[in-house]
Amino acid sequence: LNEEIKKKDEEFFHMRAQFDQMKTELDEITRKLQEKEEENERLATDAANTAERTEQLLRELFEKEFQEKINQQKDKVNDATTVEIENLEKQKEEIITQHLLELKQKEDAIEQLQIHLLKYKDEARVNNEWLSLQTKTDSLENKQ
Repeated sequence: LNEEIKKKDEEFFHMRAQFDQMKTELDEITRKLQEKEEENERLATDAANTAERTEQLLRELFEKEFQEKINQQKDKVNDATTVEIENLEKQKEEIITQHLLELKQKEDAIEQLQIHLLKYKDEARVNNEWLSLQTKTDSLENKQ
């Protein structure tokens, strides 16, 4: 009976050692599993942060590109406006030059008219003097 008890004790100790070893292995697996879960949580948080940052960067890029397009359109409008203003200024200068030319022509015409008027006045004065002399001559002839 002692032998059997001894044998059973050895089997028990052997099973106990196996149990302890399996428990140690199970604890090690549990610890590794916990580490993996923590690492997965950290990776999930990193992925969420990366996605958020990527979205923010894409938004900033879109806003930048949109602003650049707006600025390009503004530049085109400004360029077109500048060209239009330059064209209008050229037209204004041409109109002013044309009006000045017409004004000069009118001044020249007025000057010519004044010259003719002076000639006619001078001729009228000469004619009046001649008529006056003629009248005096006729009057003198009549007295004689």
